[in-house]
Amino acid sequence: MGKRETEKEKAFKELFEASYEKLYYASILIVNDEDEARNIVDDTFAALWEKFDPLTQTYNNSYLYTIVQHRSLDFLKRQKVRELYARNYRMTYSDIAEDFDNDDERLKTIETVMSKMTRQTRFAIDQCYMEGKKYAEVAEMMGITRDGVKKHIMKGLKLMREAFDRKRKK
Repeated sequence: MGKRETEKEKAFKELFEASYEKLYYASILIVNDEDEARNIVDDTFAALWEKFDPLTQTYNNSYLYTIVQHRSLDFLKRQKVRELYARNYRMTYSDIAEDFDNDDERLKTIETVMSKMTRQTRFAIDQCYMEGKKYAEVAEMMGITRDGVKKHIMKGLKLMREAFDRKRKK
């Protein structure tokens, strides 16, 4: 069994060394972000390692490129959704800013809403908007998925919008 494992590792290393750079540059062309391209290719190889068996499967460049291409396009889709939420947040915030006469009242409302959020939602909002961290970083810190962080952000922003809508209607 030890020898089989060594053959698997050797074959995987050869595939990795032969393909990594090409896949990395292919991903950069799609996502236009070096760090994300590196993450995408790293994640691709990590997932590939889980089911890698050089004796029963052939891994060619087009197969690997297709996986990286799909993961890169998925990243762009998620990025567009994040940008939409961020734009919505900025629009909501600017609307709110116009409706209040002083910063103290706004801050008090934000603090009140934040205090009513769950611990996880408050942490996600704080890390993403106050600390400027990416969803992936916050997900790792919280031990949840990026989608989990996104759900907490959406929940928190909804609570903020509702609170400020109530203030405006008064």
